[in-house]
Amino acid sequence: MTECKGGKVFEVQNVQDYDQCRAACMEYNCAAVNVFQLGEFQFVCEILEDIEGMIPATGAACYAPF
Repeated sequence: MTECKGGKVFEVQNVQDYDQCRAACMEYNCAAVNVFQLGEFQFVCEILEDIEGMIPATGAACYAPF
């Protein structure tokens, strides 16, 4: 999986699915969102205002809001 690096605008805790991350991303007019899996059904989203690069990461995924 891949994690995006960039300016974090907001973080959403206790997310249950990607749709919640995507909605928050769209609300903040983000460039991308990182989704980190903390448990089987527990996620955290990082809303990014820009993307400076990408790095390999375990338990994380970067998505553009399209």
